[in-house]
Amino acid sequence: MSFTAVTFHGYSFFPVLWESSSIEYLSLTACSFEIHGYSYVESSSLKCLEVKYCHGLKFIIVHEAMNLESLTFVSPPPPYSKCTRVTVNNTPNLRKIDICVDELGELYLWQCHRALKATINTQNLNQFRFYGSLEAQVSVKACWKSVISVSELWDEEWFCSNLTNLSTLMDFLKGFGCCKKVWLCTRDFKALIFPETFRKTTGTLATPLPKSCILNVAMLNPPTARSRDYWDLKDSMNWIARSARIVRDNPRWLVTYLEEGGKQANSA
Repeated sequence: MSFTAVTFHGYSFFPVLWESSSIEYLSLTACSFEIHGYSYVESSSLKCLEVKYCHGLKFIIVHEAMNLESLTFVSPPPPYSKCTRVTVNNTPNLRKIDICVDELGELYLWQCHRALKATINTQNLNQFRFYGSLEAQVSVKACWKSVISVSELWDEEWFCSNLTNLSTLMDFLKGFGCCKKVWLCTRDFKALIFPETFRKTTGTLATPLPKSCILNVAMLNPPTARSRDYWDLKDSMNWIARSARIVRDNPRWLVTYLEEGGKQANSA
C-alpha cells in the first residue's frame, strides 16, 4: 500500500492500518500530517515501512510490529523537517533501519532483532537510546547523547568467558564514536574492565569513543571508591574515551531505568 502527496487530518492516518489487517508494505511519500503530526504504527502483518519527505510529521511511533523487517525514514529539507521523536519498540524481526534527517530530538530503539543493521544519518541528534544486542551493527552520526544497554552486559557468564567478547564490545561501541556524551549501562562493573594486556595489544588508536567528552558508566553495583576495582575500571574508561567519569552514586531514577533496561535487554 502506497500513499503519495496525501494529507492526513488529525488522527485520520490510524484507520489505514486498523482496517487493513493483512498489509505487509506501507509507503508514505510527500504526505502531510495536519494538526497533530502523529504517526502511530502497530501491525502484526507489516514487514516494510517507508516514510519519506512527509511534512508536519512530529512523532513516529512503531510499537509491537512483530513482523516488521525494514524501516526507512527520510525527512524533508528544512524548514519542513519537524520530527522530534522516533520510537521503535518491541519489533523482534526488525533487521534493517535507515534514518536520514537533518535534525531529530530523540531516537529510541528497543528490542529489535539481535542482528539489526541501523544507519542513523543526521546532522543533529540530541538523544539516542538503544536496548538490544552487541550483535547489532549501529552507525550513528552527529549525536549529542547516547544511552546504551545491551543484553550481553547483563549476562555474567558472557563477559567473564573470554577476551574475544571484549573485542566484540569494542567494535560495537565504535558505532557510537561520534557521540559527545555516552551513558553505558551494565549490571556488573566487571563487564567493562578491559585488561591492561588487551589495551596494550589494541593500542590507543583503537579507542572506541575518541570524540566523546563524557563517558558515564551506570551500574547497579559500582566498585568501592578508591579500591583496586575502582582504578581498574577508571583506567578502562579512560582508554575507551579520552574523558571519562564513573557514576558511583546512582540516583533513584537511574536505578529504575537500569532495572527496566536489564529486564528488556534480557528478554531480547
